Amino acid sequence: ISTLLFISSGLVYNVECAVNPQLPNFFVTLYFMLVTLTTVGFGDVVVITAEGRLIVCLSILIGVALVPVQLSKLAAADGNDDEDDKQA
Repeated sequence: ISTLLFISSGLVYNVECAVNPQLPNFFVTLYFMLVTLTTVGFGDVVVITAEGRLIVCLSILIGVALVPVQLSKLAAADGNDDEDDKQA
C-alpha cells in the first residue's frame, strides 16, 4: 500500500505541479493521495488535469483491489500459525 501511495503521489505531482497551485510540493501531494486512498476525501485539494484524474482513478482501483488481497494473505498467515500450534 505504501508503494502505491508514494508512486501515485510522485506521478500526480509530476503531472500537476506546473498547473495546480494547490499542489506546490510533494508532501502536499502525498497528503492528497493519502486522503484519497483512505476514502476520506476532504475536498480541500483537488487535481485539475485529465492526466492527474486518470492517475487518481487508477490508484483508487488498484488500492481497492490490493487491500483485500493483502488482508487475505495476512489472514492466511495467521491461520497457518494456529494450525501449527494445534499440531504441536
